[in-house]
Amino acid sequence: INPTEEEIIDYTNIITFRINASDELANIASCSLIINETTYQTKNDVTNNEYYDFEQFLINGDYSWRVTCTDTSNISQ
Repeated sequence: INPTEEEIIDYTNIITFRINASDELANIASCSLIINETTYQTKNDVTNNEYYDFEQFLINGDYSWRVTCTDTSNISQ
């Protein structure tokens, strides 16, 4: 998963967020990139245990980010 916690990126404003989602009980339905508690992008074509990239333009600043995925049973993690 990239960028790593506490990573400083000062060479570009286009950030690539790399994720991997897996679920042992159901298929992944979608994954959303959340930055500072705002959903920026959602991917609906997610395959279990594959890597995916979200690219996002961000102005200089401090950000927290996470990804939330929902499986086909409609359970979010």
